[in-house]
Amino acid sequence: MTKMLIYSTFLKNYTESFIIVNNHMEKKESMASTDEIQPIEVTFPQFVDFLRSNLNDLDHSGGFGISPNFPEFDLMPQNYLAYANIALSDSSDANRINCISHLKRAVECEADTFFHVLQISRRMNFPQKLEALERLELMPSRSIVHLNRIRNKVEHEYSVPEIDDLSVYFDLVAGFIAAIEGAIYMLISIGGLMEWDAQEENSNLRFSIGLDISDSTQTSSITVCLYEGKACSPYKVSPDNWDAFLDTLRILFLLICGASVISKDYVISLLPATPAT
Repeated sequence: MTKMLIYSTFLKNYTESFIIVNNHMEKKESMASTDEIQPIEVTFPQFVDFLRSNLNDLDHSGGFGISPNFPEFDLMPQNYLAYANIALSDSSDANRINCISHLKRAVECEADTFFHVLQISRRMNFPQKLEALERLELMPSRSIVHLNRIRNKVEHEYSVPEIDDLSVYFDLVAGFIAAIEGAIYMLISIGGLMEWDAQEENSNLRFSIGLDISDSTQTSSITVCLYEGKACSPYKVSPDNWDAFLDTLRILFLLICGASVISKDYVISLLPATPAT
């Protein structure tokens, strides 16, 4: 199963948010009121080690999604994709060139929509945006590389694109849009907070991870809390620490999929070997 299939399957199956489990909340409240629990510091590498050691003993127990703030563009990626499809139906030179123009805008619009929803104001050119999306593994890296290669070829060469190249480019752009929209809807469904509890009733092992988006300050951050007999001081990362933010966001997407369409063993196999600090 490819990553794109994983994410598109999730988009189909997740149209409603999870409901927080009542007994889990009662358990959390009782733990919070225990005087013996002392906070401990947690880092990203510790979070990754925690998942490697414990994820198979935990079950997703509840959470909620983000409230997205979509950009107010006059045209959205699907509009440009539709225009490209119309242009592709006519093989004239003018329409081939128009098709490329529409597809280029569709990709850029989708990328900008994704980063706008995440309230990321970091200044990036288009190749840097693609690089960030590749690191999140929202679609196969080979597809992103191929997409960018075709885009650069058409943009920098004064030539009329071949129909076969246009058809490949169209399919790549359509897949790109579907994958990124799927990722956005993951966050809408459950990305605001995910809580995982131990399978054994008497265990204190659990953790939470969630994306917090502030409309007032137009910023975002990801917070991780671990409980392994003790409470932790939350690990919190923002786009100011770009590499760590991307690595943590990638794990959030993996865990969302691990709660539904892929095994926890597979999630563990995709954890970073050398975590960000």
